[in-house]
Amino acid sequence: MKRILFSVFFLLSACLWIGCKAPPLRINESFRTNPAAYREIAAVPSRLSIKGNSDKTQNALDMDRQGHLVKTNLAAAVEKVFSERGYSFRASPQPLCLNEDWAQFDINTATTLQAVQDEFWLLSFKILQDRQRKQPVPFHYQMGECLTELKIALGLQDAPAILLMDSSVFLESRMARNKRRGKMALGILIGVATGIATGVAVTPLYESPGQVQNIVALVDGQTNEILWWNSVRSIHINARSGPVLEESIRYCIDTLPVVNPASR
Repeated sequence: MKRILFSVFFLLSACLWIGCKAPPLRINESFRTNPAAYREIAAVPSRLSIKGNSDKTQNALDMDRQGHLVKTNLAAAVEKVFSERGYSFRASPQPLCLNEDWAQFDINTATTLQAVQDEFWLLSFKILQDRQRKQPVPFHYQMGECLTELKIALGLQDAPAILLMDSSVFLESRMARNKRRGKMALGILIGVATGIATGVAVTPLYESPGQVQNIVALVDGQTNEILWWNSVRSIHINARSGPVLEESIRYCIDTLPVVNPASR
């Protein structure tokens, strides 16, 4: 089973990482017409995967320290950007990326939470497949009983809306960044010299591999029906930066309906 899940996760990652934004089918019609009914959100603890260059300037201990920074900045970014669109949180975003993050949960809750995260991945793959079909597919998707069990375990069963997220980050190390800039400087010199000699200058680009991928869904708190879903990859960025993560979330949820101030 784990091998099958890994294969599906790999395929989903490959699909989601192609391009920056998927086609427009990503919202339930009832939510589109009445977003104010879901303005109060409870965020389920989410999976945050952090990877990066491994070298003298970025080892395992460094990655743990940066994990603390990224998860703090990501949580703050999500809360701020959703509030800009008129939503408020009953339970704040809580990305989980370190072993110690799971210590707060008992074994049953942790198992249920992992099941919800895995189901969200699989459902996201299904949504992505349907959105790529030539014939339109109605946006009707629903999370299963694992989410219901998790809401009870976390005391979120009365929340109007549930936020599900899955995030992946790649961090460029200082050594990798310096090498990249060195190659870029050398490429510019070669390009200038080539331009002088031939009249045609070619300057190679060595862009940062830093990136962040966010898969985000808003779920009806009572029926577990998916109200809105999107996935966006932001590339060539420094995902350690709070403002950068904020912009990546803002871009990801730019199709989320705005709650009218008069209806709050």
